[in-house]
Amino acid sequence: MRVEELMSDNRTRQELRDWTRARGYWDRATEFLELASNAADADVQNRYITIAQHYRTLAEAEERGAEQKGTERRSQRGPSIAAGPPL
Repeated sequence: MRVEELMSDNRTRQELRDWTRARGYWDRATEFLELASNAADADVQNRYITIAQHYRTLAEAEERGAEQKGTERRSQRGPSIAAGPPL
């Protein structure tokens, strides 16, 4: 296997880990929002909502990182055959 292929495989794995981590953060945000909706005390609701917002921020950051890695990985591969001829 060539060095370029190994590096591409590593970047692909890193990108997939970022997407997986983002999904986990979204799931946690959803869980805390559900807890907030079931909490009787307003202070507890607010705390759960704040935690959910933090998880949402983490998820968005992971998604941006994954998208950036994907863009870099695709640009290093060169032009895609599927792109077709220039217009």
